[in-house]
Amino acid sequence: MKKILETLTLCSLLFLLFSCSDGKAKNDLLKIVNEINRECPIQYDMFTCQKAELKDNDLVLHYTVDESIFPLELFRQYPEKIKKFGGSAVFDEDPELTELIKRSGCGYTMIYKGNKSNEEVSIHFSEQEIKDVLEHPASQEEILDWQIESSNAILPQQIDEVTTLLVLEKDGEDVSYIYEIDDVAMDFNAFKANQEEFRENLKETITQLSSDPQSSFKAFLKLVCRNNKNLCYTYRGKTTGQKVTLRFTNSELRDITKDYVQN
Repeated sequence: MKKILETLTLCSLLFLLFSCSDGKAKNDLLKIVNEINRECPIQYDMFTCQKAELKDNDLVLHYTVDESIFPLELFRQYPEKIKKFGGSAVFDEDPELTELIKRSGCGYTMIYKGNKSNEEVSIHFSEQEIKDVLEHPASQEEILDWQIESSNAILPQQIDEVTTLLVLEKDGEDVSYIYEIDDVAMDFNAFKANQEEFRENLKETITQLSSDPQSSFKAFLKLVCRNNKNLCYTYRGKTTGQKVTLRFTNSELRDITKDYVQN
């Protein structure tokens, strides 16, 4: 999935960036640019930060994008939504960061280059646009809805030889991944019989991903928890229509991720 949200920023470095102010801004920005470039390339799921530069009092971050996972067309289709919801997520990441941004006169640009097409798209926040996002942020529910919408834009996707992720849904208190299982190639009854074991494996995966600072799933999980939603994995047999749903309640998610995700 990729957090269009987490991959839009290098939060720890941007925290330093937006502490610049007044006449010191350009010199301090240059220091941060040099620090980012020393760490590059920095991998964030399907995005890789390749370099940073200071241009016209604007921090510019250059990314390559794995187009097999995240097509550049999404940026072209939803530019305003990406700015509104992605911006809200970026600037809501840290209360202290938010306060520093208010005092900053810097702009912020992200340039994304496709790893296959070599085409580029950019997202730019002027000083005024940053202030607008901070004064009128999207709600956590709106950001979650955008995450689901943007994820569905790149679905369905084949996960393995027998499993296809069809869609991500929000229904009442549940956020659900809907998978289709090739029940000709795999015995769905055996899957049903071992669903508790499979649920434990999923629990371990959720824990691992939530502890990975480069995982976009961590940001998505935070949104699920903040919106008091449960997380479900539903598997449907392609020919038989049989269904298995593995549900993690909101309280269970918070307990699983309490050491890694601040809710």
